[in-house]
Amino acid sequence: MKPSLPGSYFDDIYRRDPDPWRFASSAYEAAKYEDTLKALGDARYDSAFEIGCSIGVLTRQLAARCASLLSVDISPLALAQAVERNADLPHVRFERMEFPNQSREGSFDLILMSEVGYYLSMPDLDQAAQRCHDLLRTEGALLLVHYVRETDYPLTGDEVHERLLANPGFQAVTDRSTGDYRLTLLRKAG
Repeated sequence: MKPSLPGSYFDDIYRRDPDPWRFASSAYEAAKYEDTLKALGDARYDSAFEIGCSIGVLTRQLAARCASLLSVDISPLALAQAVERNADLPHVRFERMEFPNQSREGSFDLILMSEVGYYLSMPDLDQAAQRCHDLLRTEGALLLVHYVRETDYPLTGDEVHERLLANPGFQAVTDRSTGDYRLTLLRKAG
């Protein structure tokens, strides 16, 4: 079993390229972001938590649906860009966080984990699922979006989604794959 990827892995990537996955310029990423927001329907959220905000491109779009948004990332290099990109949005807060090993108190209506879960080991993913469950309010939503093609990460996108779909703490609302990425919307059970 592969261990979770450390923060230094991401810092090295962002040192080489400030937008290594082309979040700000890729047509693929733009379409995926649109699909991600579409999965939420017309819902608005009092309090949302974005795990792995990277350089803050999706953060900016998600912020339009949230009264309060906490966006976190493991890489201070990525986070600095996210803060700059969203500086005009006072209801968005940023923190450096190594989730799930670090977390915070509070409760949220929505948690977004996009392109993050497969960087974790299976035990860390289970810990992340428990933390998300604990942080969600009753009937709160957990939205997962992960690339499903081959990678060298500790887990695959499908493994992440299947593990959380099997978790009795969540109920599936939507689960679909485009062949490139999988999108699963869960609700906190009980």
